[in-house]
Amino acid sequence: WASLLRTLTNATMTKLEIYDLSGKLVLSNVMHESSDQVKIPTFSLDEGIYLYKWYIDNAHVKSGKISIIHR
Repeated sequence: WASLLRTLTNATMTKLEIYDLSGKLVLSNVMHESSDQVKIPTFSLDEGIYLYKWYIDNAHVKSGKISIIHR
């Protein structure tokens, strides 16, 4: 699982998109709960470096790199 903390606690929708390094979308997860933490199942992904785009209420708020390591 990958966990992220929301920056806006009163948001109605959070979406996280994860891309491999070639730019292919490999995981997209939409959450409608009002929790401060978003948990994304990543067991279907190989270990490695991925790119992510994070949206809150359909507004792009952050992009970056994420390392997936299964323990």
